[in-house]
Amino acid sequence: MLRIGAAPAVCTALLLIACVESGDETGIADDTGDGVEEGFALPGDTAGDISPAPDCSVVSDLADANYLEGESVRFVVSCSGSLATASASFEADALPTGASFDPGSRTFSWTTGPADGGRFDVTFSVLPVDGSTELPDKGTVTFWVADDPSRSDNVPVTPETYTEEWGLPVVHVATSAVLNTETDAEATVTWYGQSYATGIQIHGKTSSHYPKQSYGLKFTEAELPIAAWDVTRDHLLLISTFDDNSYVRQKFTYDLWAAIADYWGQPRLTPRSFFTVVYLNGHYLGLYVGEDRLDDEWADQLGFERDANLYKAVDPDANYALTDQYGAEKATLHQGYEKAEGDPAEDFSDLDALVEFTGSSTAEEIISGSPDWIDLNEWMDALALLFYVNGEDSYVKNIYLHHAPGELFRYAPWDFNSAWGQNWRTYRVDPSFEDTGALDNRIFAAILSDPEASAWFWSRLDQLCRLGPLREAWQRETLDGYFAAIDRSAQRDWDVWSDQYRAYGDWAEHREDEADWTDYEGEKAYLYEWIAGRAAHFEAAER
Repeated sequence: MLRIGAAPAVCTALLLIACVESGDETGIADDTGDGVEEGFALPGDTAGDISPAPDCSVVSDLADANYLEGESVRFVVSCSGSLATASASFEADALPTGASFDPGSRTFSWTTGPADGGRFDVTFSVLPVDGSTELPDKGTVTFWVADDPSRSDNVPVTPETYTEEWGLPVVHVATSAVLNTETDAEATVTWYGQSYATGIQIHGKTSSHYPKQSYGLKFTEAELPIAAWDVTRDHLLLISTFDDNSYVRQKFTYDLWAAIADYWGQPRLTPRSFFTVVYLNGHYLGLYVGEDRLDDEWADQLGFERDANLYKAVDPDANYALTDQYGAEKATLHQGYEKAEGDPAEDFSDLDALVEFTGSSTAEEIISGSPDWIDLNEWMDALALLFYVNGEDSYVKNIYLHHAPGELFRYAPWDFNSAWGQNWRTYRVDPSFEDTGALDNRIFAAILSDPEASAWFWSRLDQLCRLGPLREAWQRETLDGYFAAIDRSAQRDWDVWSDQYRAYGDWAEHREDEADWTDYEGEKAYLYEWIAGRAAHFEAAER
């Protein structure tokens, strides 16, 4: 045991810092052969131990940190540490207007009002009651008070200070324009107290008709800092959750794709996402998913070449065949694609060459020739992802291809409102259902039909199900985290939009006939049941 004591002069000057080195230069003798002197103690310290100063980590009995304007916030603080609560003196460093703190009972109390929405971090200072002059320990208790527009005396939120709602970041958008899907309108986005000049337009094809629409933001001066990704972005998508009353299907799938990449230790093009609350011109729109716009900046931030072509498959003609979805000869080999990045904008020659190869080759030739064109393991994982989550709307379209000069075509997934037990119309899909849409994509079809490639694909899928993120346990843990973060916000969104969800023409009649409506809590339960059923189905299936 090393004890700190009468050290040589070079050490005593450093105030009780032990200096242990080999040889006699330290003045420490070693009679045990282990390089450490036994029985070396501080003068007057017979035990040889230094007792640390008592410490207090401030904790509270706050069971739920989420409140609504008009509700009362009350909690008691105490110590978690070597300093007993009874031996501690607490003070509140600063309080919200109208709040109080009783040091005797250690109780914080506040009845919030109609203008009290926001995030609150209340800091407490703690000292021992024995009159110690040591610097106090400090601890912070955080809670949120959400705006309540239903109050007759409601005060609209202030974008500069209303930065979070129930723990989620708030995007405030202000514009005087009538928004459309074609052109950017001038707007201002306020994010964590800072304002950003922005172009905004309605995003998406199907979702552009929803009562709760999606939006694309283009930051025209300073980029938006996104702490969740530790980057700034010149574009951001705000994706509506109107067609998913679990609120998590999009993010769940993107995070699964990233987890598959992490499992294999491979760099992949992984769309990033986060939950956020959106206000438009001071009015609550609801819970959204903030997502990457898949572009050159996104690719660069993920470690891929920025100066590259980026293509988006926008309809089922993007099937890697020489004919379209109906069997007719294509007008161009890149039919079904849009070019999202790369110059010249009208040059699709590299994509045409890929489709020429896949469209004119047999399955065996596609597999054997794949090293010149694609990362076959990446496409197998893409097939595993789509097959497992039942992403039936993304086997052919809703795929991005990134191609840098001299490099392979790289895959990125997109758009998953059709997944995890529902299709794009919200119709229910049984967990045992296996969609055949992969056969409409000649690359996926080649993987499934070539004996060697097929065996390798099923082996990878099996490993992901047993050991990787296709395990039910991984999925349940991930969902638990989502719902812990969004629960109050999701319920609020559902309260606002549920009537229009049930009345929406794309699915209302079918869902009514099937009598399979769910509210937010019911859809959560359905999703957990579905992933359990999916796991059981894959475990029992013989491939």
